[in-house]
Amino acid sequence: MGALENARVQRVNILPQLLSATSQSNQFSLEDGLSVVKDGQDKRVVLPRDDRLLLDVLIKYRDEATIAHPEVVRTYLAVRQDFVWSGLRSTVEGYVRTCETCMRNKTGERKKGLLPPLPIPEAPWVDIAMDFVTDLPVSGGYDAVCVVIKQTSSLFTYSEDSNC
Repeated sequence: MGALENARVQRVNILPQLLSATSQSNQFSLEDGLSVVKDGQDKRVVLPRDDRLLLDVLIKYRDEATIAHPEVVRTYLAVRQDFVWSGLRSTVEGYVRTCETCMRNKTGERKKGLLPPLPIPEAPWVDIAMDFVTDLPVSGGYDAVCVVIKQTSSLFTYSEDSNC
């Protein structure tokens, strides 16, 4: 028997001892081929550090969640209800921090400043605002209105137009 086969046999032989030792502490058990940890009344599946598997779990609990893209704490608590693995918290933090959807849609955390005041015009009708109201029902051959507003007094004038 080679050294590699001998190591495999020793590993297989030690498995029942490990299971009996952990089952005596009543924390770990094997259920349906899954390693399960018991915490009070709660049972959680112990997952290996398989990046693809962990990514699938995070996608299910975060991207497909009823609460769209919850923050780190909510995601962590949701995953932790059913699963546990080494480095669970840091894996969740890294996944949430690098979420492309969240980065794209994230609102700025800094408060926006006040808009600067408009300068006071030196003469009437120097500063104006214009707007075109289009797609109106045709009346007198016209279907649009051009509105011009004087900024200093909010006085406005308009003209009908059919080519806006």
